[in-house]
Amino acid sequence: MIEVNNLIFGYSKAENILKGITLNIGKGEIVNILGANGCGKSTLLKLILGFYKYTTGSIKIYGREVNSISRKELAKYLSYVPQSHHAVFPYTVKDVVIMGKSSGSFWKNYTSSDYEAVDYALSVLKIEHLKERDYSRLSGGERQLVMVARAIVQNSEYCFMDEPVASLDYGNQYRLLDGVKNMAGRGLTFIITTHHPDHVKYLGGRAVLMKNGLIYKDGLACNVLNDTSLYELYKVKVDEAGYVYAVD
Repeated sequence: MIEVNNLIFGYSKAENILKGITLNIGKGEIVNILGANGCGKSTLLKLILGFYKYTTGSIKIYGREVNSISRKELAKYLSYVPQSHHAVFPYTVKDVVIMGKSSGSFWKNYTSSDYEAVDYALSVLKIEHLKERDYSRLSGGERQLVMVARAIVQNSEYCFMDEPVASLDYGNQYRLLDGVKNMAGRGLTFIITTHHPDHVKYLGGRAVLMKNGLIYKDGLACNVLNDTSLYELYKVKVDEAGYVYAVD
C-alpha cells in the first residue's frame, strides 16, 4: 500500500503546487491521474518516487516514510518511466532493458533468467524486433516503449509512468496500453499521468482527477469520467459519444 496523507508541496515558499493531497494506492490497480497543465500531476509522482523531499504531510510505502528510504531500496518497490529518455552510449535495446535488473548499472553478471525476462517484456509490448537494434538510433516513440520494457524487467511492485504516450504514434499508444492491461492483470500496479480520457476509458481502473493542486474526484473511470468532470478539468464540452463539440 502507498499512502499519501495531506501532502502539501511547493517549489518556493510563495506558492504551493500541491495543497493537501490524500490518496491510497493498493496493489494490482491501474490508477490514472488526469488534470490540466500545472495542476501537480507530475510533481505528485516525483514526490512519491522520492525525487523531491516534502516537509508537510506524509508519503508511506508499507508504513515507511518515502523520505527515509534509500534510492536503492526504493527501486525494489518503484519503477519509473519518464516522458523522454536519451542514450549516452550506443547500447542495444536488449542491453538497455536488462539494466532494469540492476537499477541502471550494466556491469553485472546477468543470468539466463534475466534474459528471459527481457524477452518476455519485449513480447508484452510487441517490440521483439527491436531487440538487437542500437537504442540511440530509435525513434522517440520506440525508445519510450523500450523504457517501459525496462520498467517491467525491474520487477518492482509499482510502475509510475509520466505521460507515457506523449511521443508514440496512434498504434503504439494502444500497444503500450495493452501491455499495461496485460501486466496489471498479472499483479503489477500502474500509476499513470495522462491527458487522454479516451485512454483511461480503454484501460479502466481508477481515475484520479486533479484540479488546482487538489483531488477533484477519485473513483472508477467509468463513473468519474463524464461531460461534467471533463468540463471542470479542461473547459471542453463533450457529447454522449465523448467527442468535443465546443471549447470555452
